[in-house]
Amino acid sequence: MPTLRQRVSYLVRADRTYLWYLLLRKLGKRRLKQEHAGSRLLVPLGVPGGVQLAYMAGRLDYAFLRALLAIAPGSFVDVGANVGLTLCWLKLLEPGRPWIGFEPSHTACACIREVILLNGFSDTRLIEAGLSDRAGRFTLHAASGTDSSATMLEVARTAEQDHAREVEVLDGAALSDSELRDKVGIVKIDVEGMELEVVRGLRAVLKRDRPLLLLEILPVPDDGTERAKKLRARQGELLAELRDLDYRLAQSVGGVPRDVQSPSNEAGAAYDYLAIPAERYTEIHAALQG
Repeated sequence: MPTLRQRVSYLVRADRTYLWYLLLRKLGKRRLKQEHAGSRLLVPLGVPGGVQLAYMAGRLDYAFLRALLAIAPGSFVDVGANVGLTLCWLKLLEPGRPWIGFEPSHTACACIREVILLNGFSDTRLIEAGLSDRAGRFTLHAASGTDSSATMLEVARTAEQDHAREVEVLDGAALSDSELRDKVGIVKIDVEGMELEVVRGLRAVLKRDRPLLLLEILPVPDDGTERAKKLRARQGELLAELRDLDYRLAQSVGGVPRDVQSPSNEAGAAYDYLAIPAERYTEIHAALQG
């Protein structure tokens, strides 16, 4: 759990909206009704992660996600679901789209389950585990139970992520004939440095269904440290894996894809990317340009 100092530091930096949601929870409000994309969303303020979810729920370019959904039919696989933000975005736009989420944090999963229950979301499958290219027990490093930057990659952890616990991790290759047997249209991967292992674990699904990949790839400025060298090397391995699978990479800036050969490692660079099957690159790129 975060220390008192960490909590105070976070609150000092928080904006008024976040502080307002905290106050509402403190005053005993258990749920919050929000309106997004013309639909109602009920957020469970009374559970850990609820304030975080309420604060972030309106921060999506709905036009971009709607465009993605229109050109990528099939299940939405959410690897690194955290407290259910992407689930909410998806269900507000396409309530009937199947969602399969992987999240190793028990606390974050509790928030997701409450979100599903409150809103009556159907066609949802939450798997309380991480996803990789091998199964086992991994150590999850986090600042809290709902830390959206929690990582299982030792070299990627920060000093604040001093809360560690073992979590279950599944081999994606073993799921292609079970949980992932139906056609997959989009895979969102937000795993704080473990993108390489997720892509390797999903090779069979990526070859079979050719889904779009929404990737978060954090910039790694070259500061000469061993940490930077290792993280950049992993970026290179990820790019090689995507090339081998015949995917092309685009950086998403304001919802508009921009051709790139590799992730940008400039400090403060945008970190949202779209990996597109090469055979559909021109078509999809044009469709998303609007």
